[in-house]
Amino acid sequence: MDNKSYYEKVKNWNLREDYKKDLDVISLFTNYCLSKNISKDLYMIGTGLGADIGSIIKFTKLKSITGIEPITSFFESASPKYKNLNAKIFNLKLGEFVSKNDTLSGIFIFSHSINHIPDDELLEFKKSLRKSFLIILNPNPEFPKRFWWTDETILRYFSGDEISQLLNCEKVYDFFYNFVEIENKTIFVRNAVVLKTKDF
Repeated sequence: MDNKSYYEKVKNWNLREDYKKDLDVISLFTNYCLSKNISKDLYMIGTGLGADIGSIIKFTKLKSITGIEPITSFFESASPKYKNLNAKIFNLKLGEFVSKNDTLSGIFIFSHSINHIPDDELLEFKKSLRKSFLIILNPNPEFPKRFWWTDETILRYFSGDEISQLLNCEKVYDFFYNFVEIENKTIFVRNAVVLKTKDF
């Protein structure tokens, strides 16, 4: 899929009703993490077009907001929205960002992004994490297996257990939501995972 087609796909995705539910879940967990966390720094790993950041952080008290977006056209779309919030945004891959920051601490949000990030970058990210929470919204990993659906931009479909093992974190929450009827079966489409580092 070329960048222009992918841009349009994400633009349409941001308008979906089920995506609005995702934002509510992320906002809820962001506030939960803020109530538990020493650090008030928030990182969006994969900003997309930046349409969601305002909804996610409303009613929250943050020290700083940082967005990381590797796709240049997405970065250009998200930049004005982040600047309006006095937030930083970088046109970098996660691995590139980590290489510039030996230690990272805060709340890290992966909204439909973790399955797009190579394992080697996630392993480097793990090494830098200290006293942090991670909020991850994923497609239910059973969804593509059961209904033969995939997205060519996705590298793999993580379960909550697989993510926590890869990043050496403890699971705080791991549940499914947003059920739909497909082929006369009910399946939950989304998986929400909250992790915390073991030094917390």
